[in-house]
Amino acid sequence: MTTKNILPVLPLRDMLVFPHALSPLLIGRSSSVKTIDIASDEYDDHLLLSLQRDPDQEEVNSDGLNQTAVVAKIISRSQLPGGMVKILVEGIACVDLSYFLDINPPHLFAEYKARRTYQPDAKEEETIKMNLMEIFSEYRAIRPDLPVEVDQILDPKRELEELLFAMASFVDGPLDSKQSMLDVEGLNAQAEVLSELMMSTLDIVKLQNSLEQEVRHKIQKNQKDFMIQEQIRNLSAELE
Repeated sequence: MTTKNILPVLPLRDMLVFPHALSPLLIGRSSSVKTIDIASDEYDDHLLLSLQRDPDQEEVNSDGLNQTAVVAKIISRSQLPGGMVKILVEGIACVDLSYFLDINPPHLFAEYKARRTYQPDAKEEETIKMNLMEIFSEYRAIRPDLPVEVDQILDPKRELEELLFAMASFVDGPLDSKQSMLDVEGLNAQAEVLSELMMSTLDIVKLQNSLEQEVRHKIQKNQKDFMIQEQIRNLSAELE
């Protein structure tokens, strides 16, 4: 990595990469493939990952990107048919983009600055961890599709920041809500955003389950009423 905190920027359309998490990315745009080449050749496989504000925008400029990004390292790269590239990246740190540079247009480069991490004291950190683990345990129960490795990754002995972003990588939700986890400063605020996101998902699932149960009850009642009416008609026919 350069000493001036300058890296190429890779725009992301429909997913986020969090610090302390491994994420596969499929790259199809020629400009993005070239950005990966530049990162590998000139920046020791490091680059900045920033979510596009408009996922449908094909060619993105600095105005179309979120100003909070993640420094990441390319771990592996595979060439796919049709010119697509699959890379595995590891998120390193959440940073603020200071300004964009005209180094190699049309490819994007930005200078970034590290964020201050507001670390809670030991007692508060333990409380935050317990709350997150409790909520995620409920979330885990409604997500049988999550890999079994999630139980090993989410070790409460890990540092709060690592645990926080590891959880976030497994939680579904609107991208703007997940982006807000990166935008807010401080582990307390990030934990609050994640908790609200998981609770919102839990509330939706509970509502869906309640509606499904109500529909099943109505169907069973209608079937029961129909059977009773049929029995009455059959009995009336026998008495005539």
